[in-house]
Amino acid sequence: MSPRSLVVTGAASGIGQAVAERGAGRVLRQHLRGADVPPATLRATVDSLLEDRTARASARALATTLHEGGGAGAAADRIERLLDASTAGDHAPR
Repeated sequence: MSPRSLVVTGAASGIGQAVAERGAGRVLRQHLRGADVPPATLRATVDSLLEDRTARASARALATTLHEGGGAGAAADRIERLLDASTAGDHAPR
């Protein structure tokens, strides 16, 4: 993820909230209510983030963390291992 990346989360508002909590993005309240975000609002928000040095630094730090952790592929592998381990316990003899 470059510091100029824009994360549009759609139904995954938890991801957007996590990005915002790390200072690398903003949550648009209209979207959380299920309302459309006016293009001018989205444009102004993106412009504001791109001009904000702190947000850019946070985006770079988040990108580094994600990259060092192996990215989405590593996360998916870890989830699969956890699921395999939890279901293996379900089939163990008692």
